[in-house]
Amino acid sequence: MKRDKLTIYDVLVRPLVTEKSLALREHRKYVFEVNPLANKGLVKDIKELEGEH
Repeated sequence: MKRDKLTIYDVLVRPLVTEKSLALREHRKYVFEVNPLANKGLVKDIKELEGEH
């Protein structure tokens, strides 16, 4: 899959559940496994879209 064709569902693969990530949830911070083809710009765009809800 090409980088320019990635959707939100392709970028964020699944939540990452560890002791550390569970502790971060208390501070409303979430950890996800990210597609290796995604770059920081795509992840930032998704984070901004999430804030619009």
